[in-house]
Amino acid sequence: MRAPQLWRSAAKGRNSEAVQLVGTCNGLLCLCDDEERAGGALTVVNPAIGAKLPVPPLPCAEQLVGRNTTKKWSMTEAWHQAYSFAYHPTTEKHKVVHVPCSYERVCEVDAVHVLTLGEAC
Repeated sequence: MRAPQLWRSAAKGRNSEAVQLVGTCNGLLCLCDDEERAGGALTVVNPAIGAKLPVPPLPCAEQLVGRNTTKKWSMTEAWHQAYSFAYHPTTEKHKVVHVPCSYERVCEVDAVHVLTLGEAC
């Protein structure tokens, strides 16, 4: 008997290295599809009941922090999207934490975006 497929990369040329596990919490898996771009589509999967929830797109680093036009190359090429997945016991809600990171400015954080699952954006 074959298990049902709960989630699949959106891209046609599937690259298993492009699928990243953001985190697990209370039996849920938060997956990131980096096939098309770093910090790609997020999906929360519940393998116990066979359910999945696409996470609304989060703003990219350039939208949150802005673009540095003083460099010869585009700053967006040097950005990385870092995510975490957590549960807040007081609100009983799951959250995706998004921290845009610059490869050029290590250990500096300009913005943090927190998405609460189940709430309107």
